[in-house]
Amino acid sequence: NKQHTVFTSLDQHLPGNWNMHLGYARTESTNHTTVAYAGAGYPDPATGKGMRLWTGAWGAGKSTGDNFDVYASGPFTLLGRQHTAIVGWNGGNQRARSLGGKAEINYPNIVPDYRSWTGNIPRPVFHPDGSHTETVTRLAGGYVATRLSLADPLHVIIGARSSTYRTDTRSYDKRGAYTGSGGLVETRNEVTPYVGAVFDINKQYSAYASFTQLFNPQSSKDRNNQFLAPETGDNAELGVKGEFYEGKLNASAALFHTKKKNMAELDRTVPPGFLLPDGSQAMVANGTGVTAKGVEFDISGQLSRGWEASGGYTYLHAAEADGRRAATTQPRHLLRLATSYRFDGRLAGLKAGASMTAQSATYSESW
Repeated sequence: NKQHTVFTSLDQHLPGNWNMHLGYARTESTNHTTVAYAGAGYPDPATGKGMRLWTGAWGAGKSTGDNFDVYASGPFTLLGRQHTAIVGWNGGNQRARSLGGKAEINYPNIVPDYRSWTGNIPRPVFHPDGSHTETVTRLAGGYVATRLSLADPLHVIIGARSSTYRTDTRSYDKRGAYTGSGGLVETRNEVTPYVGAVFDINKQYSAYASFTQLFNPQSSKDRNNQFLAPETGDNAELGVKGEFYEGKLNASAALFHTKKKNMAELDRTVPPGFLLPDGSQAMVANGTGVTAKGVEFDISGQLSRGWEASGGYTYLHAAEADGRRAATTQPRHLLRLATSYRFDGRLAGLKAGASMTAQSATYSESW
């Protein structure tokens, strides 16, 4: 894989202590993929037989992306108090091209004996036939947000984004003539609001709450090699933070609840070993939704001069609509501990540290 990116940005000061930012980036990437994977079948330890090869060989693919970002931010006065606001737009286009053709594979797909097989086989050769497909994706949106100082101890953040998303795959024949499109997924003016509030209880404690809606286009594809519909849902969080010993110790605790729809899951209706042209597994959108809820604790601080430590614990309960466990690659219990010490004196400049994580079981499935 080769990737090149060029970018530029411009920042301008505006009257009233406002600032404007303009940004642009263009990324071009090419790839050429050939893979032979002895991953099918069931190995017999006694004879070494039973395994088969999956082979994938594709011609050179190319992807081009243009991304734009523009926003302005600054203070304003309302009802005798000063607040801040930001308004902006960002988005871009991506065009991915794949060649049509077939691969010349000059070896059997049977592994005679997995115990002695070395993979010394002829390299597959891809023969393009002149046809190609182009997947065109456009994602853009405008947003506005403000941080309101309603009172000395109370601050509120309110914002919203309106997103437009469109992707389709266009086919061209051996002469380069357009023959049609498929796999259209389109969402227009999807509004995702969010709101948050922070209340300073006293000099040590502050409480916060937030709510946001979710909209996330995804790259997973179904058995027909078409993109899945974007993820949607909402997320709510409630927590408290504390600062002690003149800022040397910080702690927080939070409750969260997330609801998502159209999450990508394995498609078990396809034959075992079925792979998409890019080598990935076919997925299906979970329209009924997944609910995740849990609690999180974090603490960090300075135990003594040069000695710092931090720790945290997260409990996550994610379930399908029918009660089955969801997000099985994420642990239900996760404990994190870390510490570091910065030496002084003759060892000044030396820092040593250690960290540890402990978690409950996770698992994933292949088909």
